[in-house]
Amino acid sequence: MSEVAFPVIQKLIAENPVMLFMKGDKNFPQCGFSSRVVQILLRLGVAFETCNVLEDDSIRQGIKDFSNWPTIPQLYVKGEFVGGCDILTEMYQNGELKTLLEEKVLKNIWDMAVISLIVKRKHIKTNILPHPFRMNGEGKIERILKAFTLAWTQRELSLF
Repeated sequence: MSEVAFPVIQKLIAENPVMLFMKGDKNFPQCGFSSRVVQILLRLGVAFETCNVLEDDSIRQGIKDFSNWPTIPQLYVKGEFVGGCDILTEMYQNGELKTLLEEKVLKNIWDMAVISLIVKRKHIKTNILPHPFRMNGEGKIERILKAFTLAWTQRELSLF
């Protein structure tokens, strides 16, 4: 039964940088453990997608077989299984989850921002950048990245 679900599971994981298999969805978790993981991801400000395993028994069992992990929820980041509720809670509390998301997801966003600026020749709206990094005319990629980073760390710019 679960082998039928594997292609669906693989597609969801491949198409979504942060994918949470849970009971319910991010707007209406139907389990305390799933709710806790949703709250953690929301606190970190990360965009994520969910799959409600209660809607399909083959997915519900399939995700357990796929990851060789017996419980739900299960979080995948950039195609890699991270863990369930207990592991994610511990990683959140010690800062590891934030670091992992910044390294795996945020780095990709910086790359996309730079490519977008180069290819499309679009400029950043200067009103969202802190004063020392406001750009007049053409700027170097390093300056753009530094400005993005500073704006992100000051929570003036939400990239997730």
